[in-house]
Amino acid sequence: MHAFSWIVALLLRSPTLLHAQVFQGGGLQEGIQEAQNIQGVSQMDLPTTITSVITSAIDVLGLLAVVSIIICGVMFILSLGNEDTVGKAKKGIIYSVVGLIIILFTKAIVTFITNLG
Repeated sequence: MHAFSWIVALLLRSPTLLHAQVFQGGGLQEGIQEAQNIQGVSQMDLPTTITSVITSAIDVLGLLAVVSIIICGVMFILSLGNEDTVGKAKKGIIYSVVGLIIILFTKAIVTFITNLG
């Protein structure tokens, strides 16, 4: 923690080390236009952005469910007959498959609602 405070103190004493974008243009409208041209700023409207975020989250959850199924399957194979480990692996596979089914239904609902508008 001491090194972190030393780095912060060094940066505060030497503002030339901190680099920031400075807008040297006109008024507010020109600043807004310049900010929109910065790479990484979304040009989509709000409903499209929300739909994109929800779809991306659903995709990540689906990937995690599939990874969980694979991990539980490997755990099942490597249990070597240990009943406790076999039981945990079976439960994990069942929960992951149920979660994946829910995720797929959610993806279908979001796609359906998106196509309505």
